[in-house]
Amino acid sequence: MNDHRSQPPSPSELRGLRELLLQWTGIALSENKQHLVENRLNRRLTELGIDRYAEYLRRLKDEGPHGDESRRFINSLTTNKTAFFREPRHFEFVKDQVVKWAKLRTAAGHPRRLRLWCAATSTGEEPYTLAMVLRESLPSVEGWDVRILATDLDTDVLAVAGRGIYDQERLDEIPAALRARNFRPSGMPGKSCVDRELARMITFAQANLVAEPFPVRGRFDVIFCRNVMIYFERTTQIKLVDNLLKQLGPGGHLIVGHSESLIGLPLPIETVEVGVYRPSRTALRASPAPTTASPAPVAAGAARTAPAPARIVAGRRPALPSRSGHRSASAITRPLLSPLSASALARERIVLGQWYASKTPVLVSTVLGSCVAACLFDPALRIGGMNHFMLPCGDADSERPARFGVHAMEVLVNDMMKLGADRSRIVAKVFGAAAVTKALSPKVSVGNATFIRDFLARERIPLLAERLGGTRPHEVTFNTETGQAFHKLIAQQDESLVKRENDAWSSGQPEKPAAEAAPPSFELF
Repeated sequence: MNDHRSQPPSPSELRGLRELLLQWTGIALSENKQHLVENRLNRRLTELGIDRYAEYLRRLKDEGPHGDESRRFINSLTTNKTAFFREPRHFEFVKDQVVKWAKLRTAAGHPRRLRLWCAATSTGEEPYTLAMVLRESLPSVEGWDVRILATDLDTDVLAVAGRGIYDQERLDEIPAALRARNFRPSGMPGKSCVDRELARMITFAQANLVAEPFPVRGRFDVIFCRNVMIYFERTTQIKLVDNLLKQLGPGGHLIVGHSESLIGLPLPIETVEVGVYRPSRTALRASPAPTTASPAPVAAGAARTAPAPARIVAGRRPALPSRSGHRSASAITRPLLSPLSASALARERIVLGQWYASKTPVLVSTVLGSCVAACLFDPALRIGGMNHFMLPCGDADSERPARFGVHAMEVLVNDMMKLGADRSRIVAKVFGAAAVTKALSPKVSVGNATFIRDFLARERIPLLAERLGGTRPHEVTFNTETGQAFHKLIAQQDESLVKRENDAWSSGQPEKPAAEAAPPSFELF
C-alpha cells in the first residue's frame, strides 16, 4: 500500500462528488460534509495511489454509476445505522394490526399470504426483526406464504445482511425467548447466526430507489422505508413516496422513520399513526382500507432461501442442448451482482421441451403462452432448475418427451438430484398457462395450470409462488443460485412471439431474447 496521503478535496472537487452522489442515488450531501468525505474516501484514494480528488472524480465519471469503483464510492458515502427492534412501535403495529387483518382475511377465505418490503435494509436487522415478529404472531408461519423483500443501495451491507452473522452484543435488544429461537451459534467466538428457517422468509437484493424505471414492482401489504428520505431533497421525496404508494396492495401501509413526516406532501395519503401512512380513501380503487384496528395485506414479493455471499461461483455458458433437451453448467469465479442487475451471471434461454439444471449461478429464461415453466430449487445446496412443457401427458417414447408435464417434471427433478439436491427439500414456483391465442382452446391453459398444481401437491413439493393464467404471454427468468424468479407480462398479446417459441421448439434452438432476460422493472417471486 502507498504511504502518501491524498490532498484534501477542494470546494469544486467536493461539489463534484456531491453532484455525482445526488445524480446516482438521490442522496443530497450538505456542503459542510468535507470532513465526512475525507474520512470515508481518503483510504480508498491511498489504496489506488491517487493524490488528488480531481483524478478520482474523473475516474468515477469515466466509469459511470454502474462501475466497480463507483459502487465503492456509493457504499462509502451511504449511512447505515440500524439495530434489531429499532423504533419498536412499528413492529408492534405489524404484530397487532397487520397480522390481525391477515387472519381476518384468511377466515373470509383468502390465501394465507403476506408480502412485506424493507426498502433500506442496511445490514439486515430490520427484515430479520420483521421475520421474527411474523414467525411469533402467526399461529403457524409454516402454513403461511410470508415473503419479505429486503433491498438496499449499498452492496457491502447487503453482503453482511445475507450472511446473517452478528456480534453477540448486537442481539441484546432481542427478547431472550426470541433470541433463543431465531439464532444459533455461528462457530465463531462472540458471534451468532440467523436460523435457516428465518432466513428463508427473506430475499436480499440491491435496489436504487431513484432509478428509472422504478426497480421493484409488487403488491405489498407493508413497505418499510425508514430513515431514508431525510437524505433526499423534497422533489425526490415526493417522487419516491408516489412510487412506493403504487406498490401497495389494497389497504397496504407505508412506514417511515419517526423523524420523517409525509404530512404536507402533495400526495393522496393519510396518517394512521406516527410514521405509518396509507393511501387516502378517496384514492383507493380496490377494496376499502382497514381501520387502525385491522390493517391490510399485500401481494407479490419474493422468497429468500439462502444468504448471498459477496463473491460466488458462477456458471459459464454450456454447450448447445443435447437431443434430449437437457443442458448443464460448469463453473468459473466471478462477482455476483444483485438480482436487480445480474448482468455478470451467465444466461441461458430454454424453449418448449427443454429444461436446465445447475448448481452454479445461471439466469435461465423462457417465454410462455399456454405452456408452463416450473422453477425448482433446493435451498440448502442452492441447486436450481427450470423446465418448459406444453401439455400434462404425451408420448414418453417420442423424440422430445419433455414437451409433456409428467416427463418434464421428473427429468428436471432427477437432474437436480444428480447434482446433489435432496428431493425432500425441493420447492417450486410456477408460471404460464395463459390463453394467448384463439388457435388453442382455453381448456389447454386451464388443464396445464391444474396439472402442475396437482403434480406438486401429489409429490409434496411446496408451491411457494405462482403466476398462472391470463391472456398475455409471460417472460420468466430464474436465478438457479438464489431461487428467485423474475416475471413480467409481455406488453401486447403477440401471436408472432408464440410462433417464434414454437419455431424454436421445432428447430431445437432457443430464440434470441429481444432484451435483457431480467428487465429493470419486474415482479419478483
